[in-house]
Amino acid sequence: MLGFALAGADREYHPAEARIDETEVVVKSAAVSAPLTVRYAWADCAETNLVGAAGLPAVPFRTDGY
Repeated sequence: MLGFALAGADREYHPAEARIDETEVVVKSAAVSAPLTVRYAWADCAETNLVGAAGLPAVPFRTDGY
């Protein structure tokens, strides 16, 4: 899946790989050994491809709370 980024304690985001595992999106990046936050479609003109069960595209989100 496209459009994901992960960050660790340093809050520096790196491109990440994502896949769907049943009902969860699993995100990982070789550049982040201990992920704390994830962002999806957070960049201007982000290339994305995550869709929900109804076939509609997912909206941009972040889990860092800022």
